[in-house]
Amino acid sequence: MSEETRPDQKSQAPSPFAGVKRPASDSADSRPLNSAPGIERRADAPHSFTEPGVPEEGSFFSDQKQRALEENLSHAGQAAEIQTQGAAEAGASLTGAELLSQAGEIANYLKSQFAEISRREQTLTSQLNEIDNERRKIRMWVGQIEEQYDEREASVRDKETELIRKAVECEKLAKTVQREQEKVFEAQDSLEQERAEMRDHILREFAEQRETLERQKLDLINEQKRIREQVLESLSEQRNELEQARAEWQGVKQTELNHLKREREVHEEAVRKVETELNSRKEKFELELKTRQSDWDSKRQAELEALESRKRDFVISSEEIEHQLKIQREDLQREYSAREEEFDQKRTLIENRIKFQENHLLRLRKQIEKEQHDFQRQQQIQQQQHEQNERIHILRMKQLDRFRDLLQQREQSLTKERALHAELRRSVERYEQNQKQRMSGEYEVW
Repeated sequence: MSEETRPDQKSQAPSPFAGVKRPASDSADSRPLNSAPGIERRADAPHSFTEPGVPEEGSFFSDQKQRALEENLSHAGQAAEIQTQGAAEAGASLTGAELLSQAGEIANYLKSQFAEISRREQTLTSQLNEIDNERRKIRMWVGQIEEQYDEREASVRDKETELIRKAVECEKLAKTVQREQEKVFEAQDSLEQERAEMRDHILREFAEQRETLERQKLDLINEQKRIREQVLESLSEQRNELEQARAEWQGVKQTELNHLKREREVHEEAVRKVETELNSRKEKFELELKTRQSDWDSKRQAELEALESRKRDFVISSEEIEHQLKIQREDLQREYSAREEEFDQKRTLIENRIKFQENHLLRLRKQIEKEQHDFQRQQQIQQQQHEQNERIHILRMKQLDRFRDLLQQREQSLTKERALHAELRRSVERYEQNQKQRMSGEYEVW
């Protein structure tokens, strides 16, 4: 080996990581890599999936871990450079094969780092795919929730429409029942009015018939009085005529007696003749008086018989009239009872119908109230579920937004890491190229 290749000259070789710009904060926290050359070591913490609803203090793609990766890679480069310098300072007795072996170990270490980075990229890709699948599932779940909400809202609207229709039918039925009740009340009023009119008509007929009977009775009594008065008058007239005739006869007799007395001496024979004639006339007059008395008695008897016959006829006609009135009264009573029974049946039927309709309305009202209560309770439950779903949806959306922000941060970190990996790959390639050139130069010099 030539003396020109001194350690101080080898130490001035350009660093393979000279093109990588480290942050200012990494210089204060940098420390040497503790692992031996060629041994794989993770530059950052293992990957762990973070729940979208639980925020972490930092991701594995955060700036701090990027700085740690850059620091580890810079330490690896410094360690390789230090080992190279140590090997050069220990002596130039190292052969080209050993240098190639060390370079191969460094290359293997870098390849293992590239493999780890590729594996992490694949893990990140799979996690991104899982996140996309989870996002699609969440979208599908949100769509299902929205469809269920729309279906429940449509069901609630249908139930509200059905409830409104039932309420309208109930109002119509209530109006119908009210109209039926008004008709029943009108029929009851008309029936009461008809009953009152019938009662008044029957009372008027009874009063008229009673007045007719009273008038007929008064007529019969007046007729009887008139006949009695006529008979008494006739008897008094006949008695007066008889008394007058007797008085006349007494006067004629006295006159004739006086005349006879005056002419008695003169006409004794004439007196005897006159007395005989008077006796005959007296007998004749008495006979005539008896005849007239018998005629008057027979006439009176006939009139009394006629009066009795008329009285019997009046009694018979009165009995017939009373019988007819009784029959009419019984007919009217039966008709009144039939109408009363028919009215009671109608009233009972109408009351039963009204009671049935009232019970039906009461059951319908209770059913509607129960349905309203159930509907309100169900609506309240659905409202609570809807509010809970909205809260869950809002929380999910917040989680999705947070998860989206984290994904964006991860994508930005991944972009930075990819740029860093590309820069690292270029630095490693430059380092390998420089090592190859240096080793070739050393081999040629050696």
